[in-house]
Amino acid sequence: MMVIDFRIRPPYKSFMSMGIAGAGLPKLDFKNDAFPAWHGRKRVASSMPDGSMDKFMLEMDVAGIEVGVLMGRRTGHPVNGDVDNKDIQELIKKYPGRFVGFGGINPHEKDAVDRVKECADLGFKGIGIDAGWCNPEVYVDDPKLMPVYEQAAKLGLISSITMSAFLGSNINFSDPTRLQKVAQAFPEMPIVVPHGCWPYVTQAFGVALMCNNVHLMPDTYLYVPNFPNRNDWVDAANSGFLRHKLIFCSSYPIRDLSECVENWRSLPFERAPLYDSLYYNAARLLKLTD
Repeated sequence: MMVIDFRIRPPYKSFMSMGIAGAGLPKLDFKNDAFPAWHGRKRVASSMPDGSMDKFMLEMDVAGIEVGVLMGRRTGHPVNGDVDNKDIQELIKKYPGRFVGFGGINPHEKDAVDRVKECADLGFKGIGIDAGWCNPEVYVDDPKLMPVYEQAAKLGLISSITMSAFLGSNINFSDPTRLQKVAQAFPEMPIVVPHGCWPYVTQAFGVALMCNNVHLMPDTYLYVPNFPNRNDWVDAANSGFLRHKLIFCSSYPIRDLSECVENWRSLPFERAPLYDSLYYNAARLLKLTD
């Protein structure tokens, strides 16, 4: 079964400046193992600490990942980091057919709208918004982002809007009602949501149901054992209404690629929803298939 990974940050040049590249996981201080899901990590990909693209490509092959989305980032934050679009472009050219590019956008930059156009000119399929990690942080429905979304919609780009409890100084940054405002304002703009608005899982399902342009990518909140609401994603996909709205991504380097795929496949998905989540839904959005 072919796999498309919709969010990877490989061990290459400016991607290595991201805090997640050094830590492998967020530096959290949960006392007495109060949050066991993170501690359930079994394997760490050697490609990231070694800074090796050769190892990373081998890890992709072993995991059965045919195509990976290079998810750029621009936050202006010293820890969260920034990724140079030139590095994304280099990887696409160096490994033909293996990568699709998304360029990061920082709404605080005066040329943010121009950068959206740059992404389109470079042949990227979308843009990446990490609003809660920006410096300073902003909500995803902040007025500063509206011209960015408008330009993305105009150019036919997908907007990746990361939302969860780990982005922003309070849980309101993961509130799906803010996502719904954006989706309704730009119904022609496809949206993917890394982290899936966790812990507002049921509310996120509601937004995906009501907004045809919203697709959810729960990544670690689905494939890591013990996460609350983990099986709700599976039930929603199997029931039908989330079948075409659920997309696999590893969010590498959070975990080893093979472990991400194996854990996702181990869940009680019915065959068709499993295939859709691992490949077809992404292929359709990226226009890699009819």
